[in-house]
Amino acid sequence: MLALLFIEGKAVDYNFLGVRLQYQLSKSLITLPLTAEFTRDFSVIKEIVNKYHTSLGNLQSKSSPETNPLFQSADENMRSVVSTQKELLNLFEKRGLLNQSLNNNGRLERQPDKSANPQLQERIRKGIIFEESVRISLEDHPYLLDHSIIRQPANWKYQEDLNPVVPMTMTLELFAEVARRQDPSRKIVKLGPALAMKWIAAENDFENTITGVWKDENKMALEIKGYASCEITTSDTYAAPPSEYEGNIDIGKEIMPPLTIEEVYGKYTFHGPAYQSATQIIKVAERGIAGLCEKKEGKGSLLDNFGQSLGLFLHLTEKENRISFPVRIKEICFYQDFEDQEGVFEQTLIVKSVKPDYTIGDIVLKRDGKIWAVAKAWYSQRFEFDETIWNIILKPQQNKLAKQLAPHVFYYDNAYSKMVSWMFLYKRYLNYPEKQYFDSLDSPDKQKEFLISRIAVKDAVREFIRKNEEVYRYYPIEIFLRKNEAGKPFVEGSEELEKTHISLAHKGKESVAVASAKPVGIDMEQIRERDASFMNHSFTEKELKLLDEKDVPEWSTRFWVAKEAYSKMLGTGLQGNPKRYEIEKIEEETLFIKNTPVRTLRHKEDYIVGWTL
Repeated sequence: MLALLFIEGKAVDYNFLGVRLQYQLSKSLITLPLTAEFTRDFSVIKEIVNKYHTSLGNLQSKSSPETNPLFQSADENMRSVVSTQKELLNLFEKRGLLNQSLNNNGRLERQPDKSANPQLQERIRKGIIFEESVRISLEDHPYLLDHSIIRQPANWKYQEDLNPVVPMTMTLELFAEVARRQDPSRKIVKLGPALAMKWIAAENDFENTITGVWKDENKMALEIKGYASCEITTSDTYAAPPSEYEGNIDIGKEIMPPLTIEEVYGKYTFHGPAYQSATQIIKVAERGIAGLCEKKEGKGSLLDNFGQSLGLFLHLTEKENRISFPVRIKEICFYQDFEDQEGVFEQTLIVKSVKPDYTIGDIVLKRDGKIWAVAKAWYSQRFEFDETIWNIILKPQQNKLAKQLAPHVFYYDNAYSKMVSWMFLYKRYLNYPEKQYFDSLDSPDKQKEFLISRIAVKDAVREFIRKNEEVYRYYPIEIFLRKNEAGKPFVEGSEELEKTHISLAHKGKESVAVASAKPVGIDMEQIRERDASFMNHSFTEKELKLLDEKDVPEWSTRFWVAKEAYSKMLGTGLQGNPKRYEIEKIEEETLFIKNTPVRTLRHKEDYIVGWTL
């Protein structure tokens, strides 16, 4: 790091490393140390070369190298130094660098060219920042609803639940529009490096500022602070396309038959029609995908297909972390008009690297056989998703997360540890009022308990109402859970939902729920030894006699679960007196309290789940 700082012309202090300086180079009139004051004017090189070239010539005439080997060696060294200085001088003259100096930050800056735009030169010299306000709303950009990561019911009343996000490529196009207004006479020839730090959510109006600064006459850096940044290069002409991508591009052996577009957008991606830019998959190969694409209604839709292709490759070739989103791009170089995105394009994805947390690819886009653009080092970050969670995101009407223990009884466990997965479930299952309550909870554990219990109960309700139909009638967010004054939960959302009775419980990382046409109760407890004080407080003499004939840790847990489930059915709770609800008899795993059967079930070895029938 110190070496890099020194190269940039910074004064460095190595003392904090705790090492002792062993050598100190003395200053030389021949070398050009970056920390020397005279390097602020590189024209001094010319003076040095002229001076020492003359001095060396005079020195050579006073002695004969053939008779003095020591002098001969020194003479060769001096000539080598002067030759290097002359080469450097020629290089600077060819590049026009003799008109440059170091600014106060130690970086080269070109002195104003009289033939260039004086206003622009002044802005570059002073590092003046320009700004433009940006506003993104669904009213102005309705097509963003087709870039909603999680699908929700049509015409949903809470806009906050719609989850549309601005694609990274739309942000790049917004940056490009600002760049064109700054430099309308020139062509955009490169975007990048570009970085996406955070999704721009569009369910509510997004208002921010795009800030930019000219880095030189051809390049500007723009950003929406905290969200995205990109450098944009302009020029009077387009560069020649890279010859390596002319003709057919080798992406290896075909590994499967091409998919239909219906398969791509029905099974592997969340994009709606305004962002379904792929029109044909031609080849899925060892090192990439070839296909056709075209611009759709959504801003950034053509370039968005770059990330879609990389994500599709992961879906088809990887078993874990198959979901990805673009986070960084080294560069996208354009060899034709960036703003002319009409027509059908041939797109070739060349996968460069697949790592556990990210994948990298290059993408070549051609139109009419000519290279239109090449993206280098497109980074997409991979996230922890399995097929189950992906299916519930894409098609909630056909999928659920909770698993069935018995008819109308479902459980859900904490299967996902990474925050990104939790946030997807949060958006999938909680509606806006529930999200507000979730956000008000004061600990992550309470939040997770709230979420996993809602997943279990909403899937139980959806399955109970579905009966034999092929699809669920409700999205999870259409089911509202409320509590009455006694704390008993009930369902709202439609007349059909309000006829459904529910009960739920959670313990540790798991939750259980039951749905029924009549009042119902459910509970779950972990099997463990219970001391004499608990046993005497909780169970009557009759119950203790029944337990004498059983495995006490397991059956005392079954007894307790049955009492809790029965009291939840009544909507009263135990009220500190568990003996008031006595186990009257046992039939296999079913316990009876006041003639009400409570089915109990051993779950995952160390849990007992019980519910009223």
